Amino acid sequence: MVKSPALCFFSRSYHIFYFFVTVGLRAWNESESYLRQSQLAMIPLQLYLQIIMALIFGFVYTYLMYGSILNAGLIIFPKPARNPFPEEM
Repeated sequence: MVKSPALCFFSRSYHIFYFFVTVGLRAWNESESYLRQSQLAMIPLQLYLQIIMALIFGFVYTYLMYGSILNAGLIIFPKPARNPFPEEM
């Protein structure tokens, strides 16, 4: 059975990802206890800030898409004004 090139790529990238995660976790585990403790202590604050930033991004993105699709709300790139007196031929 012949494997598709896409499947071969994903299986290789999975191994590369697994390698880097393993090396990173080993390096973190071998670091000083103060560094590990301070990094673990920042997790709640980081999660809180990421949730706030995700909500802000979602509202801004939705507002901009609403404005650009329906021509309502905030329009970042306004359409040029139409000439009320077109040139006669």
